[in-house]
Amino acid sequence: MRNRRCAVFCVVALIFAAGSAYAHPARKVDVRITGTQLDIVVEHKVSDPAAHFIDIIDVHVNGEKLVDQKYLMQTDNVQKAVYLIPSLKKGDTVSVKAHCSKNGDKEASITVE
Repeated sequence: MRNRRCAVFCVVALIFAAGSAYAHPARKVDVRITGTQLDIVVEHKVSDPAAHFIDIIDVHVNGEKLVDQKYLMQTDNVQKAVYLIPSLKKGDTVSVKAHCSKNGDKEASITVE
């Protein structure tokens, strides 16, 4: 009985591992600021962007969440976003987090110059 439980556990663990092998966070989050415009490009290469995609982009300025954008799919191997943040000023820290619908997050930060 003990061997059977171990075998079942191993099979389930293997199936889980195989499924998550293709799930991955974004490769890169590129953040650029021009004046008060924030341009975000999230590189996330996938074979089926309707099922595996960047589903959330969060933007924080100086630790305060300003944007919580939800997506239903990706159209290609990148997820893009453009936001106007009128209150941005020199010295502000902008942090962007991209969340994969299957597995993982990728973050990037930039200081306004």
